[in-house]
Amino acid sequence: MTKALLATVLFAVSGPALASGPPLTPPWPLDPYGGTNVERAAFHDGRVGVLMGRSPWSQLFEAWRLLHHLPVGADAGAALDEPCCDGSNDVALETAKKAWSGARRLVPGAPSQEWFSLDTERDIGNFLMVPNCFTDAFATAAQTLHDRITARGADDASVKAWLATQDAVFANCAKEVDLPPASADAPDWLKADRVYQEGAVELYRRHFAEAVRRFTTIGKDADSPWQKLGPYLSARAACACRTRGSNRRGGGCRGAAKSRVACRT
Repeated sequence: MTKALLATVLFAVSGPALASGPPLTPPWPLDPYGGTNVERAAFHDGRVGVLMGRSPWSQLFEAWRLLHHLPVGADAGAALDEPCCDGSNDVALETAKKAWSGARRLVPGAPSQEWFSLDTERDIGNFLMVPNCFTDAFATAAQTLHDRITARGADDASVKAWLATQDAVFANCAKEVDLPPASADAPDWLKADRVYQEGAVELYRRHFAEAVRRFTTIGKDADSPWQKLGPYLSARAACACRTRGSNRRGGGCRGAAKSRVACRT
């Protein structure tokens, strides 16, 4: 009777057994970015090792090439290893935005715009913000503006029109903003740049199928100064269309899926 009573009391006052020590954390024995420089060099040489599905798409692309017996190499591998979207490239993005802001100041009468006011993330719903404009976009725009100023002068009306359009392009990184009307009597170089800028806007608005169509057209235009970038940006838009979906402008992702691009996520 005494033993039974003691057992009942112990059961009543005892709670669930709790483990001591710090809270549980997921084990991270593997680095999704590929580990040390020595390990990355071995990867570039063809020793793929353990491939993680949460690795950046650029490294998954490297692995796809290696698994299909295609070379990557140290130079290309180092460029592809640099993550674009996890915060590690903040310094490069800041530098490119400063370069763009500095180039704008060369144009007389350009509206004031500080580099830190350039919003590069877009709200895609459900309180989720995603990076939408990256380092290369601002670096390319800054260099292009310098080139246009060198060729035509900072006070040229067509250069100012180009800048107004490019400002609207970058505004679309964060939200939809209409481009200023195109001039019917614009010079040929400005018309060619405008076609490229319109393609960039469709990409930033996440109209991926439409962006594929526009950049594919640019890639086939031998007279466009942007012809070489056309296939790359078409492929980028097609990959985004297949992995993130489209808002249906341009016919949805079915047409984009026909692009000769292997998207792996």
